[in-house]
Amino acid sequence: MKKIYLLLSNALFWADVSHASPPSTEPFSEQTFTAQSPAKTSDTEQHTNNAAAIRWQTPPNIRLSSHDLREIDRDITLTIYANGMGKVTRVIIEKSSGLAAVDQKVVRAVYRASFQPYQENGIAQAFFVTQPINLKNPSALTTQDNTSGQTCHVAFNSWVWSQQIAGVTTAFRYKKPLPLSLDPKQLQGQDRHIDLQFKLSRNNVISDVKLLKSSGDHTIDKEVLHIFANYAEINAKPKFWQFYKRTMTDQIQLKLHHCSAKPITQE
Repeated sequence: MKKIYLLLSNALFWADVSHASPPSTEPFSEQTFTAQSPAKTSDTEQHTNNAAAIRWQTPPNIRLSSHDLREIDRDITLTIYANGMGKVTRVIIEKSSGLAAVDQKVVRAVYRASFQPYQENGIAQAFFVTQPINLKNPSALTTQDNTSGQTCHVAFNSWVWSQQIAGVTTAFRYKKPLPLSLDPKQLQGQDRHIDLQFKLSRNNVISDVKLLKSSGDHTIDKEVLHIFANYAEINAKPKFWQFYKRTMTDQIQLKLHHCSAKPITQE
């Protein structure tokens, strides 16, 4: 079986929630190949520039926090071997990121990925690719506002709030946004959401706030539930026959790129 040697173009990885670049639906472009000759290992191996035929089937999903990267961008270059079915069979680190733990996480993610099967004249061919990867520090996305010089804070959003803004009738309405003061760094490079449940009296008094689905971070869950229980102001039209507390739910949405220059003041 022949082996095909390719050098893929630079890939940019957002470290926490990223996938290999380019995406699986787009071919690699021959025009972006770096002028570098592959190493020859035997007379039966063949070099090709058929870049359009090499695509990701399942791109690598690399999840790294700012702490993992030690708060700076890093680069790693891999040589990735795959069989004719596109299964990754071997990964060699050509250039380290400088952190062994990061190297190992990237390599594991690549082993879990796969290419689309590569064929020549209808025959599956094994191949390898050289892939430079840039690992971006997630905290760099949420540093300081360029105009005010103030730290960006995660802005309040929820399913009910978004429906309310759109003019859709909901079981209850917020009088004002929740005064969240989360630092985007707490999200560790990924959007999060929290599903919560609470009781609402006929007089719109909130009680029994409970977590239905975690954000994946206990500290964030605790902070959001505390703010909701103590600062949420809600209106709900009571049923004329209502003599008991009604159960309500909402999903609080925490998005990296949905932030305000300063936190909403808690009164």
